[in-house]
Amino acid sequence: MNIKQLFSKEIPDDRVSDDKVPDYQVSDYQVSDKVYQFLNVTDNQMLILNELFKNNKLSMSDLALKIGISKRKILDNINKLKEKGLLERIGNNKTGYWKLINQ
Repeated sequence: MNIKQLFSKEIPDDRVSDDKVPDYQVSDYQVSDKVYQFLNVTDNQMLILNELFKNNKLSMSDLALKIGISKRKILDNINKLKEKGLLERIGNNKTGYWKLINQ
């Protein structure tokens, strides 16, 4: 099983009606509870993985603003995700991107 298989589509009840099925984009994907249990990561690490799944070119500053924690905490959590083998940085800090590693 890999990380992408553990992501699921969460459909908000208020967006679904009998006569209309909403269109979903990548940003509508959320991390399922199975990911949280399977990967044994913290809430902040799950938020980081979820944001990077939606947009793998986010900077640490962008992540800090979106999640609401300091850049230092983002760095600490990213380092822990790298140690667990779940995240890798491809390229340099300016033009690179984050890669979620398939397990």
